[in-house]
Amino acid sequence: MPTALVPWGKDLPTWVDLSSSCLESERSTTRTRAWESVLIQSRAFIKGVRESLPKAEVTFDRFHVAKVLGDAVERVRRSEWRKDKTVKGARYALLKNPENLTDCQRETLTEITKRNAALAEVYRMKETFRDLYRLPDLRSATGFLKGWLAVAMTSTLKPVVKAAKTINNRAEGILRW
Repeated sequence: MPTALVPWGKDLPTWVDLSSSCLESERSTTRTRAWESVLIQSRAFIKGVRESLPKAEVTFDRFHVAKVLGDAVERVRRSEWRKDKTVKGARYALLKNPENLTDCQRETLTEITKRNAALAEVYRMKETFRDLYRLPDLRSATGFLKGWLAVAMTSTLKPVVKAAKTINNRAEGILRW
């Protein structure tokens, strides 16, 4: 069984160093075996995996996928803050998982999502996406993701559409999680 290696960095030279280490430690059989590579969203790493380990299955870790959605929430929040200063102080209430909110953050979230349609939409999209990881099988997850993407791609919020495009481009690797 291959040893897990965790690189420091996310550029192509980092991947080259990492894959060289793997190839040396596993001898010549490594390139012919199927590997699974759990990745961050780095284009360089994706390219590196595909070039140096062509049979590897690429999986995108859920925490970095959540970051894509968190970035969308943050962009919408900043945009809304410029128009409405009462949004100030809502950042962590919008970004944290609902089960981890303090009572004060829960109240803030309730008030903000009642008053601000854009923040309510981006928050709902972020939280709805989390349901993907609770589904029992690939078939239901695939159907769910298609539905989520259909809604997200029609959003009037550019950060939501951008996040949806990123997720759509990585759908196969996201569904492997």
